[in-house]
Amino acid sequence: MYADDILLLAPSVHSLQILVSACESMLGQLDFAINVRKSVCIRIRPRYHFSCSPILLSDGSEMQWVDNVRYLGVCVTRSTHHVFFDNAKKSFYRSFNAIFGKIGRIAPENIVRQLIKSKFVPVLLYAVDACPINRTLERSLQFFSFH
Repeated sequence: MYADDILLLAPSVHSLQILVSACESMLGQLDFAINVRKSVCIRIRPRYHFSCSPILLSDGSEMQWVDNVRYLGVCVTRSTHHVFFDNAKKSFYRSFNAIFGKIGRIAPENIVRQLIKSKFVPVLLYAVDACPINRTLERSLQFFSFH
């Protein structure tokens, strides 16, 4: 749970249904409800490609099963081995371009380098420690490291 985001993890679809029902019941006591338009389910590893039974809410609506989900800035996909940093790279370039567009070539190179290292690389590498990294991805991220 983080702010208004709740992540439920379960070992099976049946267990997930039980968790969602319990969560919905508790939220109901607090006069909150699960927003089915913003809430999704994803099945990760090893049987990710099998279809799942719908997860139902008490009003009869179904939560959608998706291939990808973004939680706290980390993109999780249903496949077995892929971790995608496309959103992180976009955020990196967006942040860099916003600042560099203002300072242009006015700032010395060492200042720009330190700014990139301290402000923009953390945006790119957020939660990378929790993700499996293959050699291709590692090489693509090395481009952003500064010594």
